[in-house]
Amino acid sequence: MKRDLREGLDTQRLIAELDAERSHSQRLELQIGELLGQVAALTQKVAELTERLGQNSRNSHRPPSSDPPGTAGDSGSGQRPKSTHPRGGQRGHRGSRRELVAADRVDEVVDLYPAECETVGRRSPSSRTPTRSDPSGSRCPRSSRTSKRPR
Repeated sequence: MKRDLREGLDTQRLIAELDAERSHSQRLELQIGELLGQVAALTQKVAELTERLGQNSRNSHRPPSSDPPGTAGDSGSGQRPKSTHPRGGQRGHRGSRRELVAADRVDEVVDLYPAECETVGRRSPSSRTPTRSDPSGSRCPRSSRTSKRPR
């Protein structure tokens, strides 16, 4: 009889443990369902943001000025390939200049001199420092450039 009683108590205890495990399992399943919903929403958000990030003036309504630097322009090849020629006027090119007016047609000649040293951007000193190459010029103490001044 004690044995039956003991077996009955063990069975009730096992049933109680099984019910507790079942309720814990149900809570975990609900939590997993919520987390799967969050994962789906976040995956959709990432897809939207990735699509937005890939937009440029060619595949959206955005103006070309909103494209990031270094992206391909109309040619589709990006930047122009580097040239083997140096920049500026090329050797042998004669250039074009304004023709000088004949001396008899000139009314007045005005000599213009910089008020500041072109290199440093400071005012040229007021005292003249004659040099071998230019005895009438003044020298900027920082750049050692000479600027002519009227006498």
